This record gives sequence, C-alpha cells and structure tokens, in this order.
Amino acid sequence: MNQPPVLSPPDRVPRSTLRWSMMCALVTTCTVALSVVMGSSVAANESESEPTAMTVRLSQEVSTANAVTAALWPRDTEVLDVKDGEEVPLVQLPQSAIKQQRPNLFEVHLNPDDIPDGYLDKQGMADIEVSVRDTKQHLAGQSTGTVQLGVGKLEGTWVDAGAYDEIVAASRSSEPESVGLEVNMDLKETTTTGDSDRRTASGDESPTCIACVCVPSPTKLYEKSVWATISTAYPKENGQSKAWLEYSKSYSHSSTFGMAVNFGGGFESSGTRTVSGSWGQKWAAESAKRSFRVQVAYGYYRYDYKGTDCDGDEESYYRWRPIRETGGTKDINLSINPSFSDHCTTVSKGIWSRYRGDGKAYTNSRGVKIQDYLGFKLSVKSNFATEKTLHYNAPYEREMCGNDSRGIGFSGKHREL
Repeated sequence: MNQPPVLSPPDRVPRSTLRWSMMCALVTTCTVALSVVMGSSVAANESESEPTAMTVRLSQEVSTANAVTAALWPRDTEVLDVKDGEEVPLVQLPQSAIKQQRPNLFEVHLNPDDIPDGYLDKQGMADIEVSVRDTKQHLAGQSTGTVQLGVGKLEGTWVDAGAYDEIVAASRSSEPESVGLEVNMDLKETTTTGDSDRRTASGDESPTCIACVCVPSPTKLYEKSVWATISTAYPKENGQSKAWLEYSKSYSHSSTFGMAVNFGGGFESSGTRTVSGSWGQKWAAESAKRSFRVQVAYGYYRYDYKGTDCDGDEESYYRWRPIRETGGTKDINLSINPSFSDHCTTVSKGIWSRYRGDGKAYTNSRGVKIQDYLGFKLSVKSNFATEKTLHYNAPYEREMCGNDSRGIGFSGKHREL
C-alpha cells in the first residue's frame, strides 16, 4: 500500500490536507502527518497536562481507551460549508489525547494552541465528535458537543458552550472544577467493545495510531432549513401588557441545537452543537402569547469508513447536524399558558427585562421543528445574555412567575398573572 505524502506545515491548513480519507500505513508516517495537521509538536506523553475538553460516560464498560476516538469538526463557515457531495474536513485527535479514567469513563484533552485555523471560532468554541467502536471496528456509539474556552478563573480551561455564561458566573463566587463538556453516550446493546487486532500494513501493532484504524468520515448530502423556538413570552391577557425578544446586532449570540443519528435502525437523538450568529432582530412588542423562532440550516451527512484497518463490511450511517442560523425569524401565537404558576413576585410598572446568563436558559426538548425529516423534534437550549434579552412592559404593577426557585431573574421561562 502506498504511503501518503509527508506534509509541510502551511500557514493555514488547506481543506484537501485536512481530509482524513488520506490514512497512514506506518506508525511513523501517521505521527508525522498528525503533528502537521494539528500544528503541534507536543509529545504524546504530554497530553495529560492539556485541559480536559470533554468527559464521556458510556452506558457500557470498554476494556481499552483504543475503542474511543475523537475528531474536531470545523467551526469556520468557510471550512464547514462544503458543497453537497463533498467530504467534511475533520481533524482527528491523537489517541494520547483520550484518557480512560474508569472502564466506562473517558476524558478528551485538547490544547487550544494545537487547533488549526477554522476549527476554533472567534468566541473560542470548538466542536468535538467522539466515536466508540467494537472489537471489529464497527461503530457502537457516537456523540458531538461544543466546548468553549473559559475566562477569569476558568482561563486556560474548556467549559460547556451551551452553559457558558452560567458556568463563568458561578466561577466568580466559588472555586471552579473544570471537566469540560459532560456527555452521556448510549452504546449499542449488541456490541462488545474492547481492543481489536490493530496492525499496520507491515504487521506491527499500532495502538496509538488513529489514522491506521477505521475512521468514520462524513460527506454532506444536502441541507434543509427548519425553525427552532428560542424563547417564549406570556404577557397578562388584558391587552395592555406587551412582550418582545431582542437579539442584539452588536454582539454574537448563540443557541444549542440537538442532532440525530441513524445507525441503521432509525433516527435517534444524539449530540448537540452550539451555533453562534452575528445578525440582529428586535421583535415587535405585542400583547399576544408567543414563541420566538429562528431559522436553522441543518446538514444531512453520510458517514463512510476509511482507513487501513477497514475490513470492507462496515455499514454507512447518517446524521442530521445544525450548520448555521440563517438569519430568518418569525413568531407564533400561542393559545395556552405554561403549567408553572409558582415562584412568583411583584413587578412594578414599566419595562422588566431578563438578560443575565447566570440563571436558567430557555430549554425546549421539542424546540427544533425538524419532524418532517426525522419523525420527531430535536432539543433547543438558548441562554439569556446581553445579546439576547426578553422584555415585558406594562403600565401597572403585576405579578410575574418563573420556572426557577431562585426567582424570575434566574428563570428561563416567564409568565405574567
């Protein structure tokens, strides 16, 4: 088998270089190519000192860390927005970056200085995809999540991008414990995970050579735009109180949207991605009960297996994955009130606003309206912040309720009584 070319480090790694359809035949070749693509000269045994980006808890025990692999998806729109029929250029992490803490508990370590251009955005976010294979290199499970570089006491660490503001705010009053993004992954019940007979073309064992195993590689088939609810408002039903949502055009805002995967038995929810946008929208103030929605482009991907250890009988699988917010918006009038009517307090006349990110986010387990393609809806988590603010305005004193026992200032959902 021909060896892939040895790469020379460019200023910006081109898309063709990052395609991991180009696999290694020898351990030495794999190590060289990996250090070039990752832009890092850090030795493999130094990864323990790198910050933990993701903590993965599996539903089954595995006998070796070699069953688990991790890759970076692009964050830069220029790199991520491949055309239909093109492969997505993933960056595979070295096996030394994955540490097995217990038979079903793993940590993925990631040095931000090793991330190439296009894989860490301006907000310090990175997308990590973790895969688990069985002894025959067949996929047993996969999940994806977004991590973000911390600030203040959390500087130099990774935190869950979907709860970023809340985690950073909590760190100001207590000593933070950084574990990155925590992911629970259900594995196929029929599989037995563990070490496999991983050998290079020369016959030598290569337990640390990621590119020498059978790596899933995604190809974008097409994309569809769907609507996702990012907040709701329930003003008092007397026609005088009004509410509206505002996305600031001066800042980047973000929401976390669910994904789905189909390993052959139908689609199931699996993983999330935090999507940021730099457009703005101020919904009109109205007295109607409403949900506020943004349009999200979802990509439909087929994963094929590539690598020297593929035995030819690996089955392709498919995933729906959010790519970007398109900038489209709308609101939907609601006919019923939410079930919560406790955690209430008095609010004076005038404008009341919820904008801090250290309380509950707006969450909706069925917020992404993608059921026409999946048969079910996906989850949404959208934090409040300076760039995402919910306003209520009334010319009288009223009662307002929330869904957090700490008070309406920490609630992710609100209603006036």
